[in-house]
Amino acid sequence: TSRVRRRAQIGIISANSREIGGGVPVVLGVRLKADDEHIVIEEITEGTGAQKAGLKVGDILVAADGVDLEGRKDLMEVLKKKAPGELLAVTILREGGRIELEVELSARHKVFTAPETRNEKMSGRISGRRTNFARVLQHDIGLSERSVGGPLLDLDGRCLGMNIARASRSETFALPARELQLILGQLFKGAR
Repeated sequence: TSRVRRRAQIGIISANSREIGGGVPVVLGVRLKADDEHIVIEEITEGTGAQKAGLKVGDILVAADGVDLEGRKDLMEVLKKKAPGELLAVTILREGGRIELEVELSARHKVFTAPETRNEKMSGRISGRRTNFARVLQHDIGLSERSVGGPLLDLDGRCLGMNIARASRSETFALPARELQLILGQLFKGAR
Protein backbone atom coordinates (compact mmCIF):
# COMPACT_ATOMS: atom_id res chain seq x y z
CA THR A 1 0.00 0.00 0.00
CA SER A 2 1.30 3.46 -0.83
CA ARG A 3 1.48 6.25 1.74
CA VAL A 4 -1.37 7.98 -0.08
CA ARG A 5 -3.72 5.09 0.71
CA ARG A 6 -2.78 4.89 4.39
CA ARG A 7 -5.23 6.41 6.81
CA ALA A 8 -5.43 6.72 10.53
CA GLN A 9 -7.66 4.34 12.42
CA ILE A 10 -9.44 5.41 15.56
CA GLY A 11 -9.84 3.25 18.62
CA ILE A 12 -9.82 3.21 22.38
CA ILE A 13 -7.03 2.22 24.75
CA SER A 14 -8.95 -0.32 26.79
CA ALA A 15 -6.49 -1.10 29.58
CA ASN A 16 -3.72 0.64 31.47
CA SER A 17 -0.16 -0.38 30.78
CA ARG A 18 0.12 -3.91 32.14
CA GLU A 19 1.82 -7.27 31.87
CA ILE A 20 0.36 -9.94 29.59
CA GLY A 21 1.35 -13.30 31.04
CA GLY A 22 0.86 -16.71 29.56
CA GLY A 23 3.19 -19.06 31.34
CA VAL A 24 6.83 -19.75 30.74
CA PRO A 25 7.95 -18.02 27.51
CA VAL A 26 10.61 -20.61 26.58
CA VAL A 27 10.62 -24.37 26.18
CA LEU A 28 13.14 -27.19 25.90
CA GLY A 29 11.07 -28.86 23.20
CA VAL A 30 9.99 -31.89 25.22
CA ARG A 31 6.85 -33.27 26.79
CA LEU A 32 7.46 -34.42 30.33
CA LYS A 33 5.95 -37.18 32.41
CA ALA A 34 6.35 -36.35 36.06
CA ASP A 35 5.84 -39.14 38.51
CA ASP A 36 6.35 -38.93 42.26
CA GLU A 37 10.12 -39.30 42.05
CA HIS A 38 11.33 -38.21 38.59
CA ILE A 39 10.88 -35.80 35.68
CA VAL A 40 10.99 -38.13 32.68
CA ILE A 41 11.15 -37.04 29.03
CA GLU A 42 8.16 -38.62 27.31
CA GLU A 43 8.42 -37.01 23.87
CA ILE A 44 10.91 -34.84 21.93
CA THR A 45 9.65 -32.22 19.46
CA GLU A 46 11.46 -32.44 16.15
CA GLY A 47 13.80 -29.57 15.25
CA THR A 48 14.04 -28.18 18.81
CA GLY A 49 17.08 -27.58 20.98
CA ALA A 50 16.25 -30.74 22.93
CA GLN A 51 16.58 -32.89 19.82
CA LYS A 52 19.74 -31.11 18.66
CA ALA A 53 21.35 -31.47 22.10
CA GLY A 54 20.76 -35.22 22.08
CA LEU A 55 18.04 -35.58 24.72
CA LYS A 56 16.15 -38.88 24.40
CA VAL A 57 12.81 -40.30 25.43
CA GLY A 58 13.25 -41.87 28.86
CA ASP A 59 15.97 -39.45 30.03
CA ILE A 60 15.39 -38.23 33.59
CA LEU A 61 16.00 -34.52 34.24
CA VAL A 62 17.76 -34.03 37.56
CA ALA A 63 19.20 -30.49 37.32
CA ALA A 64 18.91 -27.33 35.21
CA ASP A 65 21.49 -24.52 35.37
CA GLY A 66 22.85 -26.02 38.59
CA VAL A 67 19.43 -26.17 40.31
CA ASP A 68 18.42 -29.63 41.53
CA LEU A 69 14.99 -30.50 40.15
CA GLU A 70 12.56 -32.15 42.50
CA GLY A 71 9.55 -31.56 40.25
CA ARG A 72 8.22 -29.74 37.18
CA LYS A 73 7.71 -26.59 39.24
CA ASP A 74 11.47 -26.31 39.85
CA LEU A 75 12.14 -26.57 36.11
CA MET A 76 9.49 -23.91 35.34
CA GLU A 77 11.13 -21.51 37.82
CA VAL A 78 14.48 -21.89 36.04
CA LEU A 79 12.87 -21.45 32.59
CA LYS A 80 11.03 -18.24 33.65
CA LYS A 81 14.41 -16.50 33.89
CA LYS A 82 15.47 -17.46 30.37
CA ALA A 83 14.95 -16.03 26.90
CA PRO A 84 14.64 -17.73 23.50
CA GLY A 85 18.04 -18.65 22.06
CA GLU A 86 19.74 -18.92 25.46
CA LEU A 87 21.39 -22.15 26.50
CA LEU A 88 20.20 -24.20 29.45
CA ALA A 89 22.67 -26.56 31.13
CA VAL A 90 20.82 -29.75 32.01
CA THR A 91 21.88 -32.82 33.92
CA ILE A 92 20.13 -36.04 33.01
CA LEU A 93 20.21 -39.64 34.09
CA ARG A 94 20.43 -42.14 31.23
CA GLU A 95 21.04 -45.84 31.73
CA GLY A 96 22.36 -45.22 35.24
CA GLY A 97 24.90 -42.54 34.25
CA ARG A 98 24.84 -38.75 34.66
CA ILE A 99 25.15 -36.72 31.45
CA GLU A 100 25.60 -32.93 31.15
CA LEU A 101 24.12 -31.26 28.06
CA GLU A 102 23.37 -27.74 26.86
CA VAL A 103 19.97 -27.17 25.28
CA GLU A 104 19.10 -24.12 23.19
CA LEU A 105 15.73 -22.82 24.34
CA SER A 106 12.95 -21.96 21.90
CA ALA A 107 10.09 -19.48 22.14
CA ARG A 108 7.01 -21.35 23.35
CA HIS A 109 4.76 -19.88 20.65
CA LYS A 110 7.06 -21.15 17.89
CA VAL A 111 7.12 -24.75 19.14
CA PHE A 112 3.71 -25.30 20.70
CA THR A 113 0.80 -23.50 19.10
CA ALA A 114 -2.24 -23.29 21.33
CA PRO A 115 -5.55 -24.42 19.86
CA GLU A 116 -7.50 -21.49 18.47
CA THR A 117 -10.41 -20.24 20.51
CA ARG A 118 -13.68 -19.34 18.79
CA ASN A 119 -12.76 -15.65 19.05
CA GLU A 120 -9.37 -16.28 17.42
CA LYS A 121 -10.98 -18.20 14.56
CA MET A 122 -13.23 -15.21 13.86
CA SER A 123 -10.37 -12.71 14.15
CA GLY A 124 -8.69 -13.32 10.81
CA ARG A 125 -4.91 -13.07 10.71
CA ILE A 126 -3.45 -12.52 14.17
CA SER A 127 0.09 -12.42 15.54
CA GLY A 128 1.88 -15.67 16.35
CA ARG A 129 2.99 -14.27 19.70
CA ARG A 130 0.13 -12.93 21.81
CA THR A 131 1.36 -13.60 25.36
CA ASN A 132 4.36 -13.06 27.63
CA PHE A 133 4.84 -9.31 27.25
CA ALA A 134 6.36 -7.47 30.22
CA ARG A 135 4.42 -4.26 29.61
CA VAL A 136 1.84 -3.33 26.95
CA LEU A 137 -1.00 -0.95 26.22
CA GLN A 138 -4.11 -2.75 25.01
CA HIS A 139 -6.35 -1.09 22.43
CA ASP A 140 -9.17 -2.12 20.15
CA ILE A 141 -7.90 -1.09 16.72
CA GLY A 142 -8.02 -4.09 14.38
CA LEU A 143 -4.67 -3.72 12.67
CA SER A 144 -3.49 -5.53 9.60
CA GLU A 145 -0.19 -7.45 9.68
CA ARG A 146 1.49 -4.50 7.93
CA SER A 147 0.46 -2.11 10.70
CA VAL A 148 2.18 -4.05 13.47
CA GLY A 149 5.36 -2.12 14.14
CA GLY A 150 3.69 1.20 13.45
CA PRO A 151 3.00 3.97 15.97
CA LEU A 152 0.06 4.27 18.35
CA LEU A 153 -0.86 7.97 18.44
CA ASP A 154 -3.26 10.00 20.56
CA LEU A 155 -5.63 12.57 19.07
CA ASP A 156 -2.95 15.27 19.39
CA GLY A 157 -0.46 13.22 17.36
CA ARG A 158 1.74 12.25 20.34
CA CYS A 159 3.27 8.79 20.16
CA LEU A 160 1.94 6.61 22.98
CA GLY A 161 3.72 3.48 21.83
CA MET A 162 4.50 1.06 19.03
CA ASN A 163 2.07 -1.68 17.95
CA ILE A 164 3.65 -5.07 18.52
CA ALA A 165 0.87 -7.70 18.25
CA ARG A 166 -2.65 -8.20 17.04
CA ALA A 167 -4.04 -10.58 19.65
CA SER A 168 -7.63 -10.93 18.40
CA ARG A 169 -10.31 -9.07 16.48
CA SER A 170 -10.74 -6.70 19.42
CA GLU A 171 -7.31 -6.68 21.09
CA THR A 172 -4.07 -5.16 19.87
CA PHE A 173 -0.99 -4.65 22.03
CA ALA A 174 1.42 -1.73 21.85
CA LEU A 175 4.74 -1.30 23.61
CA PRO A 176 4.36 1.89 25.72
CA ALA A 177 6.52 4.84 24.61
CA ARG A 178 8.33 4.89 27.97
CA GLU A 179 9.41 1.27 27.52
CA LEU A 180 10.33 1.94 23.89
CA GLN A 181 12.58 4.85 24.94
CA LEU A 182 14.43 2.60 27.40
CA ILE A 183 14.97 -0.07 24.74
CA LEU A 184 16.15 2.46 22.17
CA GLY A 185 18.53 4.00 24.73
CA GLN A 186 20.05 0.58 25.39
CA LEU A 187 20.37 -0.14 21.66
CA PHE A 188 22.06 3.20 20.96
CA LYS A 189 24.37 2.72 23.95
CA GLY A 190 25.33 -0.74 22.70
CA ALA A 191 25.95 0.55 19.16
CA ARG A 192 28.65 2.97 20.28
